[in-house]
Amino acid sequence: MSATGAISLVKILISYFVIIINNLKYHKVYLRSYPDDFKGWPEMCTEVLQKNCCNTWGLWEADMELLRVAVVDADVLYCRELCALLEQANIQVAPVHSLKELPEYLRREPAGVLLVDLDTLPVDNNFFRSLKKQNPDLYIMCLSSRTHHPALQEAMGSHIYASLAKPLNVEELFYWLKTIAEI
Repeated sequence: MSATGAISLVKILISYFVIIINNLKYHKVYLRSYPDDFKGWPEMCTEVLQKNCCNTWGLWEADMELLRVAVVDADVLYCRELCALLEQANIQVAPVHSLKELPEYLRREPAGVLLVDLDTLPVDNNFFRSLKKQNPDLYIMCLSSRTHHPALQEAMGSHIYASLAKPLNVEELFYWLKTIAEI
């Protein structure tokens, strides 16, 4: 093995251990904040990240690292925790805490994926329609504790790529993000 290859391997191993250490820190903070969400998260964290974000050699999927995700959630703590989860998978992520901030953010930092918490934000069909009109390549994913949103029927059928239930199933989140990354 060449010196360059050895250095690359060491960098990969160091980043993997940093992720594991961050996972342990994250679990303590998150479980204290939201005990009902991410049930069983500590036990499956490494497995889920490995399964959904790594290739067969255990290296991070390059496609996942290319994703740019904006998390739009008025609940600052929940938003921060969700961003930390995505950062652990080497996904570029940014928090946005209000719908007023979103258009300016998307002009400055174009995102490929938008995670919108329907429980904390006053969104409607017109919001999603204009958002997709201004950002046609944007993949919109929604989070909600409710299973049905009759007022968003048009958006669910036309503009929203995936709708995820709360408490969030981490494996499902990474499945959808991996699907988007492969497009």
